[in-house]
Amino acid sequence: MLYSELKKYGVTTPLGDKVGKAVDVVVHIKDWNIKEVDVSPGLFKKAIWYDFDAVKNVDDNKKKVVIEGEAHSASKPTTEDISINDLMRKKIFSSDEKEIGKMYDAVIATKPEYWKMEKVLIHHGTSKRRLRLSSSEIKSVTDKIVLSKTYEEVEGIKEESK
Repeated sequence: MLYSELKKYGVTTPLGDKVGKAVDVVVHIKDWNIKEVDVSPGLFKKAIWYDFDAVKNVDDNKKKVVIEGEAHSASKPTTEDISINDLMRKKIFSSDEKEIGKMYDAVIATKPEYWKMEKVLIHHGTSKRRLRLSSSEIKSVTDKIVLSKTYEEVEGIKEESK
């Protein structure tokens, strides 16, 4: 599922009571597993967070996430966890420090036992083509995202996808 699609999903309890709308997720940078889901209960209301363990089901037909558990306030930011919204604001560079582009979406595997950010989707320059890379290709995340591939290797992937 695309991250941009997940942000359109409603969040309900198992009994069908509306909690809000999914607006963000927090990923662990080492293994790219989803740790928390950010839910907006409505306009002018403070966002609430749920640990991933609270997610019981994802219904793609009804576009909703079923959550059962206690909400909490946002966790303190760490160097090991980052929200996907924050990742989308960062530029992406190859391992040889050449700019590749900017992340515009992510593919999230929504399996019952875990959610994981599997791929990042990247705009890369003036080309109309977009690049899809595995999240395991990301070497580091600081004020920018650095890939484990060189610029030439990324260009090779671009050529293969044409």
